[in-house]
Amino acid sequence: MAEQCPDRAYGGNHIAIKRRLKKRSTGKKMVIVAALIFIAAVITVLIISQGDKTANELIGTWVYDEYTQYFFEKDGTGKLLADDVAYEYTYSIKGKKLTIDFIENIVRDCEYTYAINDNGTLTLIGGIGTDGGCYDLNKE
Repeated sequence: MAEQCPDRAYGGNHIAIKRRLKKRSTGKKMVIVAALIFIAAVITVLIISQGDKTANELIGTWVYDEYTQYFFEKDGTGKLLADDVAYEYTYSIKGKKLTIDFIENIVRDCEYTYAINDNGTLTLIGGIGTDGGCYDLNKE
């Protein structure tokens, strides 16, 4: 039973009403907090999936000319096939920067700015460790 306050002018139901309002307010706060957590989780998943999409768009074989091919694997490894000689590397992507770290020291590590165009062409713009050229590769 609700606590009675006979000395108050507005009657004994005041405390019961306050408790109901407090419960209602607490419930609204919980719903808002749950909604914010859900939104944060969805945003996190979207950001992570975009990162995977960026990495996945390079996976496969890219041909520069009849003598030069780049192979990109899912696990961040790959190889450059130049004049029938294979040079293995690891690669990483940060934004639109592609960094290639060759396993063998006879090949210079390099960094490219890359873009995949609407026609499916991979454009590499030379940066650190390159001669600064621009290269268009086609996916095989």
